[in-house]
Amino acid sequence: MFVAQGPDSQTSPDEIEQGQRQLARIGAENQRQVFSGYNMLPPELQEALLQRLRTARSRPCPPVAVSYNSIQIAGGYGETSIPRGNYGFMRDGPFGTAPDLPALLSVPRVPVLVIEGAATIQDLGRINLGYKEGNRRNFVDLPTGPAGTARGFPYTRRSLGGSAGITGNVPARIENFVEVQEFSAGFTIPVFYGVHDKLTPGAGMVHDGGPAMWTPRPRFDLFVSPFIVFRDRDHFGTVAITTPVIATQTLDQRVNELEVGVGVGVSVLAPLGDRVRLNFEAEADIYGHYYGLKSIETVALNFGPPADRAATRQVDGSNNGMGYRGSVRGELAFDLSGRPVDGQSRGGIELFVGGRAAYLSDRAQIINPLNGDFILAGGTTRLGTDNAFDWHAFAGIRIPFGRR
Repeated sequence: MFVAQGPDSQTSPDEIEQGQRQLARIGAENQRQVFSGYNMLPPELQEALLQRLRTARSRPCPPVAVSYNSIQIAGGYGETSIPRGNYGFMRDGPFGTAPDLPALLSVPRVPVLVIEGAATIQDLGRINLGYKEGNRRNFVDLPTGPAGTARGFPYTRRSLGGSAGITGNVPARIENFVEVQEFSAGFTIPVFYGVHDKLTPGAGMVHDGGPAMWTPRPRFDLFVSPFIVFRDRDHFGTVAITTPVIATQTLDQRVNELEVGVGVGVSVLAPLGDRVRLNFEAEADIYGHYYGLKSIETVALNFGPPADRAATRQVDGSNNGMGYRGSVRGELAFDLSGRPVDGQSRGGIELFVGGRAAYLSDRAQIINPLNGDFILAGGTTRLGTDNAFDWHAFAGIRIPFGRR
């Protein structure tokens, strides 16, 4: 035990070093003994220790190997809305007493497989790529009905023989097959960074070259996001009457959809522990749409004018305008080899699962003629729009690169 000496006493360097070692041993045993031992040290030793503490606290944290860049890939499953097209026609009653109705409407939703990729680049943003693909089929068999009942198909435009379509109280089978492919690309650009997680020394602790303390905090960011989407849709419809006559209409209709827009959004990151975090994004967009239709109709009959018995007719159409989209995306990420530093930087490889949903005000809709009167008045197959709702769930992996 050291004994306090008067102000005029001299303390050798060996005595100072011995006192520091003894104080370290005391501190390891009990914090209360540290304070007691400190008060018993000579003033020179007390000042030396205080200076050392001040230097340690002002010393910056040592570099931590984190990545501010990453690449990710994910796969998933979901549904894409396709505005319903109409095929054939039916009337369950005499003309003028019952309405003309579509014999079949195409499916409203198509199951799709989804592949997504993204690359995050420090100080620039995130490049987003996506691909969807799926198909679906539906059909209906219509029997012969009571007197006045009609089944058949209007043409897509007036025939060379002046006819508008085929109708009669006959059985018919109507089928439709829809296939869709979608390619998307976008760029998420941060415009405001909120509170980030930080690596800082713990309050009131001696930080002398040791590991930094982890201080997780929620993060709130704003971003803008220009994007482009191209969608290729194939609609294949048939109306077949095989008794007492043969009359078949085949519609091979292709729709190309191009959407170009920009959105604003907010992202929120909430740490749920050292290795788990929740990401949430909400976005509102406006877009210009450029939709095109190429419809090829093939008709085969064993009756009627010779010019109409085997005919092919083509109708082209377009629909351009503006629309809006709203989307939300949630993700739960699990860090496998480190701790996430903030929303764009992370310490190790991550696995993540989540989902996305989007509402669109406009998507292309095929509208075929509903009856012969429309054809005789100059109407044809045309392209309209209707709203749509898409969703998918996903799982993927995120890999950091470019550590510093």
